[in-house]
Amino acid sequence: MQWGQIKSLFIVCFLILDIFLLQQFLKTMDSRSPSGDISEPKQEEVLQENIKGLDMLPEEQVKDSFITVKARSFTADDVEKVKAMNDQEVFLLSGGNLLYSELKEPVAIDSDSTNAEKELTLSEIVLSGSEYTYWGQDEVSGALIFFQTNNSKPIYYSQSSFVVAFTNSENEITSYLQAALDEVDRQDPKTMISAYQAVSNLYKAGELIDSEITETPAVGYYSFVDLDEGQQVFAPSWHIPINDNQHYVVMGYEGQFSKHENPMFVRNTIRKAQDGIRESQLEEEEIEQLRKVYQGLLESTRVSDEE
Repeated sequence: MQWGQIKSLFIVCFLILDIFLLQQFLKTMDSRSPSGDISEPKQEEVLQENIKGLDMLPEEQVKDSFITVKARSFTADDVEKVKAMNDQEVFLLSGGNLLYSELKEPVAIDSDSTNAEKELTLSEIVLSGSEYTYWGQDEVSGALIFFQTNNSKPIYYSQSSFVVAFTNSENEITSYLQAALDEVDRQDPKTMISAYQAVSNLYKAGELIDSEITETPAVGYYSFVDLDEGQQVFAPSWHIPINDNQHYVVMGYEGQFSKHENPMFVRNTIRKAQDGIRESQLEEEEIEQLRKVYQGLLESTRVSDEE
């Protein structure tokens, strides 16, 4: 073999070796890259490691609509209807947008009864009671929380659409506050983000580290923006229950979220009633009576970290 051929052979061999070494180098650099598929954990794996109960998430794609609502104004006729249902002393507050009633005879409600049974009991003492669904019992005060429904879905944590029923030591309803909304308009339905995406949004925001989903998430409505003349827009939203006592509501289109706890919601309804006294047509004696009542109710809902 001539020297020229030998030299050409060496050149080809070294070229092949260089290509091989370059390939190995690129593979190594790719594996060290933070965006590389090999080292980057999949989002699903991350959620599985940090959140229990992901198997409870519904998989179906849901469509729902924005709804526009306005506050229902209770009338003198409504007061008479309530009194006819049960022997009650009824007060209209906040210009008629809030109703407060004290039962002359407490109404027993079994804590072990089903949600449907609690709702039936409510419907016997509350105006349009069939529009409300049982939400839960405040672990601090014992008050029972009912949310008004729209299209058979709850309106989450709205200070304009609830019944909060206060109970005594024997778990009997002694009084309640009620507010309600009427639908004005409903837009065309659009596809919502999935329940999985809602949970993922919460995790990315640092909200669900070492948490557990304790109930199957469901779709309801949540306040989106205030409009003129007392109207509000509510967006279809996911309710994500966490660790039995924390409740996240995630907007169904954009994914914004808010966090709620039942004791604070009950306290806010009582404060709403306190404020509503100013817009009532009550006698001075009745006003003073209600002020004392609401102050006592606030004391019963005080949580440990409040002054």
